[in-house]
Amino acid sequence: MKRLLILATLICSPAVLAAAPSDMASTEPGLFNVGFRLSLDLREAPVREFFDSFRHFGGAEVEIDPKITGVISIRLDNVTAGTALTAACESVGCVWSQADGVLRFVAVETPVPEETTERQSFAPVTLTLDDADATYAFKAIAELVDAELVLDPKVEGRVTITLEQAELEIAVQEICQQVDCTAGFIVNDESGLRTIEIRSVR
Repeated sequence: MKRLLILATLICSPAVLAAAPSDMASTEPGLFNVGFRLSLDLREAPVREFFDSFRHFGGAEVEIDPKITGVISIRLDNVTAGTALTAACESVGCVWSQADGVLRFVAVETPVPEETTERQSFAPVTLTLDDADATYAFKAIAELVDAELVLDPKVEGRVTITLEQAELEIAVQEICQQVDCTAGFIVNDESGLRTIEIRSVR
């Protein structure tokens, strides 16, 4: 399939998005397909400009909460647009949604949970897999972050993914999108035991 390479120059930082033109358009008018895959490299990029760039994909309007500010540095390879938006939002404290032809970004203020310190101790995930068994992929991630894995035996499929210094939640979410599953993360306050729970949604 012919690929379209879009080079967007942001202040102090280049961002490269690669996606198939036919995949960008949603089946719903005025929306872009959050499932299309892209590669992204941002370094100290203004987050508002990054979010605003998505108005060019599918013709959706973009609304950004004025409370959202700052810059982001992130690199993701061959992930869905939805995963990229979630990763960016986690970096600046916001959530995104799409409805009625509008892609919205809203700032959130959440209290720091007691388990946050434990989760932040998880090492970033760097992993490359090519048509690998999903069970192996989840086991590899659990080993990388020193966590116990609880895996639904119904989860099956093949995974192709490249992640570099990705947050644990983003890494697991990207794999789940390929094999139809959901993930939960548990930290035992007393023992410090970390658990990743993977459940099939099929």
